[in-house]
Amino acid sequence: MNIREFLVGRRRVGRRLVATVVTLMTIVVSASPSGAVATFGFTCANPKASLPAGVKQVVSELMVKYRDEGVAKWGDRAMSLRLRRSDGPTYFVPLSCGATGNCTWAMVASSPARSIGVVIGALIFVKAGGSEWPAINAFTTSGAGEGTIETLEFSSDGYHPKKSVPVEPGLVGTLGRCLDNQSCCPPAT
Repeated sequence: MNIREFLVGRRRVGRRLVATVVTLMTIVVSASPSGAVATFGFTCANPKASLPAGVKQVVSELMVKYRDEGVAKWGDRAMSLRLRRSDGPTYFVPLSCGATGNCTWAMVASSPARSIGVVIGALIFVKAGGSEWPAINAFTTSGAGEGTIETLEFSSDGYHPKKSVPVEPGLVGTLGRCLDNQSCCPPAT
């Protein structure tokens, strides 16, 4: 390896680190007095959640569509958040989960009941309760201390991926503390 290759490699790593830190800081610092950032994963999805009939129907349809993903099928629990203060709760329902802890989550609005997207991640970060549809960030772990954060934004028909950035191994461990920790769960709405 010559000095030029070494420097180019260092710049790439430096840019990745900066992008990861900026993304994480955006997630954490975006909390304001009008609403905190909700962080949740599978352990936060309540198996005793009472889903409205219309939401159950949407979840049933999505279970059929995503039945072959992951190693474990769910669809029987949910985490609810009021994404916009003028709307009813949105239900985040794990449809299936894989061996590394990532789940395929249905995002189902309740009023009217409709799918507003699907996101894959071990942890979800969202600043709920504002007047606009918030960005949703999903941390996906790849195992071996690797992961990415994908940002989804709302357009006319639901949430769609906007960007994805790698997460440095040291930060993967920090995020991993919430994977099986109910103390990270926000109160349901």
